Amino acid sequence: KDIQASTALQNCLRVALDLGNNFLHTTASGFYPDSLFNMSAANDEYEEPFMKRVTKVLAASEEQPIDYLPIELPHLAAASLVDLQSVLDDIQQLEMHNTEVSKFLELFDEKSFAQVDTQELGRLCEQWTTTQTEYQEIVVYFTSDYDYAAKIPSHTFFSAFNAFVNSLNKN
Repeated sequence: KDIQASTALQNCLRVALDLGNNFLHTTASGFYPDSLFNMSAANDEYEEPFMKRVTKVLAASEEQPIDYLPIELPHLAAASLVDLQSVLDDIQQLEMHNTEVSKFLELFDEKSFAQVDTQELGRLCEQWTTTQTEYQEIVVYFTSDYDYAAKIPSHTFFSAFNAFVNSLNKN
């Protein structure tokens, strides 16, 4: 939820959107995270890297939002490395192996280990469900597109924001 709560990121995104609208002669009210990747490779009308232009505008502002990005987004880089679907796959593998271990332990009439393990797996499943719901809410917050939220892998979504932030810091 860091990216949703970050006022520094909101300011940076607003400047990028305003400059992009001006450059493209459009009136878009937002953009998909995929386009954040494209910004770092794009040039403006003066053949200057687009993100360099964004950084100049942000540096001239009183708020200096780029300085606050690392403080407000401490988990962004880590979030870009983990895909929620792969976490679910791992949990399902654990559940499958837990079932196999439980069957084996029943042969020895040992149930306490399996009960503790099952409780922990239940807690992991609940955490995953909560995290997945929060992730989809964040995607919808930025895109207003429920279908997109179901399609884009979490690591791709967060990688786009991470690339945007890193390109601001480079320029």
